[in-house]
Amino acid sequence: MPAVPGVRHRGAHPCPECAGDGRVRARRTLTVKIPAGVDNGTRIQLAGEGEVGPGGGPAGDLYVEISENAHSTFQRRGDDLHCTVTLPMTAASLGTKVPLETLDGTVEIDVRPGTQSGQSIPLHGRGITHLRGGGRGDLIVHVEVQTPSKLDPDQEELLRRLAKLRARSGPRAPSPRPAGPVLASQGRLQRPLAPSGFLPAARHRQVPGGAGLGPARPELERTTVTAPVFVVDTARLAPVGAVVRLDGPEGRHAVAVRRLAVGEQVVLTDGAGAGVCGNVVGVLGKEALEVEVSELLAEPEPELRLVVVQALPKGDRGELAVELMTEVGVDRVVPWAASRCITQWKGERGAKALAKWRATAREAGKQSRRLRFPEVTDPMSTRQVAGLLAGAALGAVLHEEGSRPLASAPLPSGGELVLVVGPEGGVAPDELARFAEAGAEPYRLGPSVLRTSTAGVAAGALLLGRSGRWG
Repeated sequence: MPAVPGVRHRGAHPCPECAGDGRVRARRTLTVKIPAGVDNGTRIQLAGEGEVGPGGGPAGDLYVEISENAHSTFQRRGDDLHCTVTLPMTAASLGTKVPLETLDGTVEIDVRPGTQSGQSIPLHGRGITHLRGGGRGDLIVHVEVQTPSKLDPDQEELLRRLAKLRARSGPRAPSPRPAGPVLASQGRLQRPLAPSGFLPAARHRQVPGGAGLGPARPELERTTVTAPVFVVDTARLAPVGAVVRLDGPEGRHAVAVRRLAVGEQVVLTDGAGAGVCGNVVGVLGKEALEVEVSELLAEPEPELRLVVVQALPKGDRGELAVELMTEVGVDRVVPWAASRCITQWKGERGAKALAKWRATAREAGKQSRRLRFPEVTDPMSTRQVAGLLAGAALGAVLHEEGSRPLASAPLPSGGELVLVVGPEGGVAPDELARFAEAGAEPYRLGPSVLRTSTAGVAAGALLLGRSGRWG
């Protein structure tokens, strides 16, 4: 038989094990590392662990598809976990503390007096680990108030007495509202950023002396905002008493994932420093809800702004750096293509990486209850970073051989404090020289050397603490 190019021919006596194919069937056991955060349908690729090609050719890949078992207590929706806690009517009315077994051990849930059936209590950061990027989802505890079905005479008498007392006290008067419209640009109340990133809410209420065009003298009632934050356009931030519709992806997340119900408190912000706080007054299917505005919020731009120039790390460690710096309170993040960076942002890949950084800053801003999210700029070259340092009130380069500790750097009272965080290989000598010409000095952070993904947050915390923004 003539030989045909590209076709293998078996001899007269092929191998009895492989029949001349060059491969045999066998069973083997592999150990697969399952990363935290996988979900139903997640596929894990094991390169080169598939079937061997014909004639001893290269092996293909093995794909492992995840199937997640249901949990007896928690239901998973995205990276959030949901569970239901049943309380007696008395505990919901008077308030109580309920122990709950979570993924991290037992925690106590603080149930406030007057909690209604259907309300939810978010435990931030106690959900599922994000598969890509740092951080975790939330654990949403839904409260179900149990009404007693059988009462003995003494219990029935107590409830009747309570009903009489409530009827005698009369209906509750509605909260006073401004007589006229209060535009968001006119009614913002300025107050400092809280050190933990949680913003104290400013309640805007009418006081005597108004002239019919809104409050004559706004007063601040300090409360702690623990409500979830959602992003809306600036034009949709309405005055006190108005109803704002939350729809689109944010509304879908609020209804379908967070499962917000009527009566629950939320915060809406434009991410640029303005926001409102209010209660859900209507749930529209699974796509939107309506919020009645009760408070106007504002996070003013700080006088001393912290800008971190972040060299591009490998993999998803850049998103981790952005997330942590956002939670700490950094005002601007500048991606920097340093000469020693292994990762390079070019073309479509660079655009996708930048979009991930910006999405991470947005989500971390919501998670940390900020009203003003940090800006993630376009990537800068070394020449552009030198120009940024030249115009800064203080320029600092983190370097392990810096002669002065960052804790001793003189802080200006205002302007931009620009901090440069180099890549894993360190800042190159020519880059150090160029930054020195722009007026930046090298500083060391401490005796240990941090990774590029964590150095920015450590230095940012140190500088923000010294500046008084955490005080």
